[in-house]
Amino acid sequence: MAGHRSSSSSKGKFSRRVAPFVPLALALAMHPAITGFLGGRAAENEVSAGDLAMVQCEDAEDSAQCHAKYRSGCNTSSGEYDPYLNFLKNTIDFPASAAPASFFDSLAQVRDKEKQLQDKQTELGETLTTHNHHDFQEPFKQLGEGSMQGVIGYLYGVTVETGGKGETSNCKLHTNEEDVDYHIFVGFDASTAAKIRKKSNSATLADKGKSIVVEMTPHYRAAFHPEWTGDVVKSALGKKVKVVGQLMVDNDHNNKGDDCGFSGASSGCWRASIWELHPVTQFQVCNSPSNDCDLNSANWVDLQSP
Repeated sequence: MAGHRSSSSSKGKFSRRVAPFVPLALALAMHPAITGFLGGRAAENEVSAGDLAMVQCEDAEDSAQCHAKYRSGCNTSSGEYDPYLNFLKNTIDFPASAAPASFFDSLAQVRDKEKQLQDKQTELGETLTTHNHHDFQEPFKQLGEGSMQGVIGYLYGVTVETGGKGETSNCKLHTNEEDVDYHIFVGFDASTAAKIRKKSNSATLADKGKSIVVEMTPHYRAAFHPEWTGDVVKSALGKKVKVVGQLMVDNDHNNKGDDCGFSGASSGCWRASIWELHPVTQFQVCNSPSNDCDLNSANWVDLQSP
């Protein structure tokens, strides 16, 4: 993995242009869902109305610069994004005592959780889009969003998100591994996992569509787990894993092309739900030859280089 570039060479290059987004920033600051959020978690997470407004950024040269300046991410153009969603993605200051409330251990549980999202929208008479996560702050909190949760399953695949266009949560950085998320697919079928172990390759698209996505973020890795590299995670392909992280709805993928739980999902969908664990705060691998650890097994070991 390439090393971090020196930030001294880019001193003074950061600039923030907020003018194109001022009306939206004011609207967000006055939105009742946002003010409720500020009142409920401001002290814990040092959030402000500015953190929940869209901004335009330039010269965010690495993850350290990005996340020091832009808690809710930024865009390199004037295009829209969801700053409240990015704020959740970029949270790293979880209480030391936080423990998972429960664990997903089957596809049926994941699909049931996805159905709760659809039912909640029907109940409220509102539709979740890629830009209105803040409208659902309280309803999603009731469903567990923001809490620490876990998943026990098999590592189906790992995508290090270099290349492409980058994500606004990471200031659109996409060249270096240390600046991007790892999209990790955890499924529940032992026979599929056995095939993955044998081939040392990721699951098929159809199998990924039966998995839950968990994500390791660059600034969480840098702060707490620098040993988590893409190659290290991939070394556990096909193995049983136990993952803990923040439960979150990633409405960036609330569409029939991505989410297999979406009504009328296309044949190319690649995830069972838009519920995620994001960021991942704990990742363990089953060290049993039979690959059959249960929740309280003594054979769980922390992810480490093989």
